[in-house]
Amino acid sequence: MFPYRFPTALITTLALAQPQIVIAQDIIQINNIAKNITVKITGYGNGSGVIFEKKGNIYSVVTNQHVVAEDKNYEIRTNDGRKHKVISRKEIPGFDLAILTFESGQSYQVATMGDSDKINALQRIYVAGFPGETIDIDIIEGTIRSIRQEIVRNPGLEKGYALIYTNQTLPGSSGGAVLDEKGRLIAINGQGTRDIQTGRDISRGIPINIFVTAKENLVIAINNLPESQEYKYIFRNTVPNPFFSNSSSEENNNSTQEKQGLALLQDAVELIKSQEYESALPKAESATQLAPNNYEAWFILGSLYAQLGQLDRGIEALEKAEELAPNQEAVLFSLGNAYFQNGNYQIALRKLEAGLKIEENSHEALFELGNAYFKLAQLDKAISSYKKSFAQKEDFWPAINNIGLVEYEKGNIDQAIINWQKAIKIDGELAEPKLALAVALYSQGEIEQGIELAKFALVIDKRYEEIEFLKENLWGDQLIQDFKQLFETL
Repeated sequence: MFPYRFPTALITTLALAQPQIVIAQDIIQINNIAKNITVKITGYGNGSGVIFEKKGNIYSVVTNQHVVAEDKNYEIRTNDGRKHKVISRKEIPGFDLAILTFESGQSYQVATMGDSDKINALQRIYVAGFPGETIDIDIIEGTIRSIRQEIVRNPGLEKGYALIYTNQTLPGSSGGAVLDEKGRLIAINGQGTRDIQTGRDISRGIPINIFVTAKENLVIAINNLPESQEYKYIFRNTVPNPFFSNSSSEENNNSTQEKQGLALLQDAVELIKSQEYESALPKAESATQLAPNNYEAWFILGSLYAQLGQLDRGIEALEKAEELAPNQEAVLFSLGNAYFQNGNYQIALRKLEAGLKIEENSHEALFELGNAYFKLAQLDKAISSYKKSFAQKEDFWPAINNIGLVEYEKGNIDQAIINWQKAIKIDGELAEPKLALAVALYSQGEIEQGIELAKFALVIDKRYEEIEFLKENLWGDQLIQDFKQLFETL
């Protein structure tokens, strides 16, 4: 697997995931929590929201962007019947999410945040909201139908709508709370959609972890970041999160020209956050002309070129960033990524190793180092690097998945099977380890099980029928050969 350039497809599990075991709150307690934290929003149609934060007398409410899409005078009605003027409205770019604030001396309950990464299919949930013109809250019980992991990993897709559930909500409930059996906020209810084939309405929500991450990205002051920079790809399969500092050459630090360049760079970053890469590119190019000694400008430009498939230009810009700031691990990691994509695995290896000397605990860089070793046929070193990656983050299934890929090429099919089963145990809705496991089982004589398991993956994502796609995901010659034999039977 090579996840950052080629997102992994996801499928429904062969056996439905078991619901998370929790001690359920009494239904009356659930209702009370839902009523206390859910508010009605008026001013442009009707919608709902959830109180998630209090600072002094200022309360913050999360809702859907489409609920407050117009520049209107909005009001928030709390559970005590009071109406409060909205004093600020902030949309979160790229998501159907917005944050409202209101001021009150009253004491209102704030939602307890859950962990949406730990929810499972068939888990019982409760959706609260105010349908239509009514001031009476609806609290609807249901279960989770599915969690679209491709959106969890790439939240910019479909505005963050990764959760699908059976609760049938009505217009006006958008922005309301989705609670688990402990009354914790695990998602924001949103716009439903219509299943074209069945004509059924599908209820959807945005997992709370996506909201929390998007909110944090929104409030980060781009020019006031800590000196120690964690390893982050700008264009990985999550919300782009380009962190950079204010460093620049002393002689130009206060120049009007450089300030103009940095202002353009900030504009480019905002466009990147909305995944408007082509619109961001000319701004980043201008930034490097106006602030040529600012490594962050070259770093952003190089990453943009790479994202848009202009790898040679991307590498050239990133090399300039490294020349200006040779000890920035993020630059080195991005260079390693770009060289890998360009097929220069030996250089990619050197850049990644140099970055890891500065920041040795990056599970993602260790993973890519393993990929480079794999491509260079240094299989034992690849496994060692993948293991180090997994040791840094024990739910990072791509590392375990790729150990399976390497073991299979070494002829250790039993070990490959163990690793793919382990990856599936981490996340039961993964296509790649399921398909690889299907191939391994088929090759070991488990014909029917291998065929049935493979069907799930290929029905959901037909890209896995393409040999080139498998190669892009680092499938080796032996695994691809055995896949062809399995595929012929399908």
